[in-house]
Amino acid sequence: MHFCPCCGNILLVEPDTCPYLFQIHDKVEKKVPLQRKQVDDVLGGDEAWENVDQTESTWSQAPCYTEMPRLMPS
Repeated sequence: MHFCPCCGNILLVEPDTCPYLFQIHDKVEKKVPLQRKQVDDVLGGDEAWENVDQTESTWSQAPCYTEMPRLMPS
């Protein structure tokens, strides 16, 4: 860690409170391995659709060609 000799603030590139500039001569990099999170089903997956209300209807508009729309309570 480096600190500004004028105001004492920590130097990332330049302090916000004074005009001091720290000269960077070497490449600064840090690799951080990222872990992917497990993606959850938004509506609960297939189990959430097992006992939902259904009604007889004909819906003929693309892309939903179905005879039995399902209604999930909100």
